[in-house]
Amino acid sequence: MIPFVENAFKHGVGMILNPVIDVQLAISEKSLSFAVKNKVSGESSEDKDSASGIGIRNVQRRLELLYPGRHELKINKEGDWFLVEMTLSTNP
Repeated sequence: MIPFVENAFKHGVGMILNPVIDVQLAISEKSLSFAVKNKVSGESSEDKDSASGIGIRNVQRRLELLYPGRHELKINKEGDWFLVEMTLSTNP
């Protein structure tokens, strides 16, 4: 979860008018649900440094290794918003 929150602060503040970062966490007997949403600027992905996306790829790989078949990760950019939703199931 930490890389997604870090990314929200790295890319979701600065030169953005009225920046917003929303972090949600819910735990039940069967799952853990996590979401982080942040406003993004209109700059294109080419404007980012060459290391962009490495953290996300590392998290995806770690989820595959640690929670095979027990996780769901959705990463979307919709308009001025970047949204990450992750669910971990407690049962195999």
